[in-house]
Amino acid sequence: ARDLDQVRLAELANVSVGALSGLERGKGSSLRTLISVLRPLGRTDWIESLAPAVGVSPMQLLRSKQKTPQPRMRASRKPKPEAVR
Repeated sequence: ARDLDQVRLAELANVSVGALSGLERGKGSSLRTLISVLRPLGRTDWIESLAPAVGVSPMQLLRSKQKTPQPRMRASRKPKPEAVR
């Protein structure tokens, strides 16, 4: 894209040449490696399109589905037996 050879691109991306080569060949790579390589190429603009638009946070959704807990009540005490005289 920018006339970079593998060695220079790997240096700029701070990844090994082997990791870059594997990425180019489609041989299993991490998302971190992909992003690291895209940055020096100036091609990170499309990454944001991968994230879903969040309207409600997952925690808010969970809380809204939970039942409202009933207030806690103390157990009633049994009357103490009167002392025998």
